Amino acid sequence: MSELSFEIEVDSLVRTELVLDLPGGEWNPAIVVPVLTELSDKMLAQPHLDSVFRLVVQRAGVTVFDSAFQPLNINSHPDAILRGVVPRRASDGGMKSQAGMTLMIASAEELDSDRVRKSAWPVIAWVVGADANELCVRVHRECKPARTVADPGGSADRLALVCSRFLDEVAMSEQPDVSCWMDNRVSPITEGMGYVAG
Repeated sequence: MSELSFEIEVDSLVRTELVLDLPGGEWNPAIVVPVLTELSDKMLAQPHLDSVFRLVVQRAGVTVFDSAFQPLNINSHPDAILRGVVPRRASDGGMKSQAGMTLMIASAEELDSDRVRKSAWPVIAWVVGADANELCVRVHRECKPARTVADPGGSADRLALVCSRFLDEVAMSEQPDVSCWMDNRVSPITEGMGYVAG
């Protein structure tokens, strides 16, 4: 009797990364608390997201949270994430992200063109502060991100919507296309806010 064997092709999963790049020091991160709350709630409720989505939080260029090494749990509230006190675990086996976006959230003075240039992913500069509308074009010209959004009022709900839609529409996609998503989805989400592309 001969032995039967089957070859099954399994498509490898594509992991998409979202980097929240924040200022360090005394900067008040209140605008990102709803973002972290929404994303961490989704990640806790849907454990399979670990294989397709990686959340990285940086403060002044230093990584304080990386979901690939710091699994979320019920105690992983936004303050713990921002302070970098979520416990680390061993590596996730070296699974690399193959697509991603960096969202730099800061005042015009705190946005760092070197970090924009060195980002592994396309960057949205989210400019906060009373003078955000006046400085939006200058920041875009000097820092050269893919997109710049002016947010003088600290619209945490809009920021959370951008991140949530990125997770739902890009990370959950079989073929994530960050550039196409930025071209077609960011402008409608930020309608009524200062916005520069290109």
